[in-house]
Amino acid sequence: MSGVFQKADGATTGALGRGVLRRAAVAALIVGAAVGTSGLGGCMSYKAGHRTAQKNVKIAEMTPGDWPARDLAQMERLRDATPNVYRRLDMTGEKPLEQLSKRHQALVTEPMMKVVFNDIVGQGLLRIVDFPDGNDPAVLKSEYDKKQGFRPNAWFLSSLSLSDPRRPGYMARSRMRRAADEAGNPTAGVKWNNTDLDTAMREGIPMGFPPVQKTEPRGLLIHFVAMMGNEYETKVVDRLRSEGWAIIDIDSNPRVIGGGRSYEINNDTDLDTAAQSIARRIDDVLADHAYAAEAALEYCRKHRPDLPTDKVCVIGFSAGSLVVPPAAARLGDDVESAVLIAGGANLLEIAMESDLSDGGIKFKWGPGRGGKADRERLKRAYLKHSRLDPYRTATVLANKPVLQYWGQWDKWVPAESGRVLSERLNNPDKVTMLGGHCLLFYFLPGQSDRIAGWVGNSMANVDTRTAANRRLSAEASAGAMNPKATR
Repeated sequence: MSGVFQKADGATTGALGRGVLRRAAVAALIVGAAVGTSGLGGCMSYKAGHRTAQKNVKIAEMTPGDWPARDLAQMERLRDATPNVYRRLDMTGEKPLEQLSKRHQALVTEPMMKVVFNDIVGQGLLRIVDFPDGNDPAVLKSEYDKKQGFRPNAWFLSSLSLSDPRRPGYMARSRMRRAADEAGNPTAGVKWNNTDLDTAMREGIPMGFPPVQKTEPRGLLIHFVAMMGNEYETKVVDRLRSEGWAIIDIDSNPRVIGGGRSYEINNDTDLDTAAQSIARRIDDVLADHAYAAEAALEYCRKHRPDLPTDKVCVIGFSAGSLVVPPAAARLGDDVESAVLIAGGANLLEIAMESDLSDGGIKFKWGPGRGGKADRERLKRAYLKHSRLDPYRTATVLANKPVLQYWGQWDKWVPAESGRVLSERLNNPDKVTMLGGHCLLFYFLPGQSDRIAGWVGNSMANVDTRTAANRRLSAEASAGAMNPKATR
């Protein structure tokens, strides 16, 4: 946050994601000309999935033990400490209100946000807010919103975030910036509203709930956004919204909690220990995103009757697609279909082979270690220990409609991991891009018709109706037959 005791800062520089993709756009035009493409679909080829024989993949049987536990007592304390109205500044008492600057008068009297929902839902704390200038996640108000990919109006917080070893340092730096800001103008008569940063409203996984729907939506999309907001993804999502789908946005940043940790591997025991530790840490992050989706759906069932929670499609872009399989595994029969764009399986392999990022996972190999055989052994050991990696959880989508986009030359989410994901999804409907990650995104808006049409067809097929919907119908019928039945 910029200092509020000084003059307002200038415009923030453009978001990293858009800058990277704009440079990729230039490369895309060059590559497109080189391969002789005509129009936005020239680099894409579609192939319908073949799922008649269920021999290619064994569907994972998820158990409660697969899901890491969360400390809800911590969340209850934060819930109870969360204010109903959150203001940027408080008065120090040294000056009356009329002697404050007009800007400071507004910041101490007008709410920055009002908390309209604040409770434990599932495995964490869900806090939904109301902004004075509107709450539509699709209306981007700032460069921060553009970088985020949507404007958050809610946050899901679990004990995992509170256990992040980087959190104390982040909080200390925030307090120092606030103290320096106050010291810059000690006669202002205002101070930062430090309801303590433990109850900072923007902690946790950012989410965006749609405004109340004026007409009945065709269905509900749970949208896991890419790690960096970009105009190409936004155009596809806007098209789906224009087609009548209600959309819940959820941030996706499947980083390893405590990123930057280095694993020293001198022998086979060290290798297996590292694989187990990495699997546990990655599972924790994947689980938090799945818990966020679960909380969103549960909240909507109880408080948003305008949203059709019996017709749910999960869609993810890039990093967002990495968390779609565990989210689908958590939601189970509530999910009817899924779209995965530029995703992959085996997150450790993606981290080790990606040209974009190592995911915060680093290795110190001992003498004679670290060759190809060791690296492959480490990846296999990781999959043995992981419970929530897409390599396992993607199989829960094997009997459901799935659309996959992947780039044959992708080096950000390596193409091989996309091929493996396709196998674990049991050969879904697939669009192949003759290019890499950025090229795929650059041409993505031209695929809006196909994606929107596919989603509509996947949700219209009566054979894919959810077990949850059938259960509700059965309960309603039982209630009609037995008026004394309790709810």
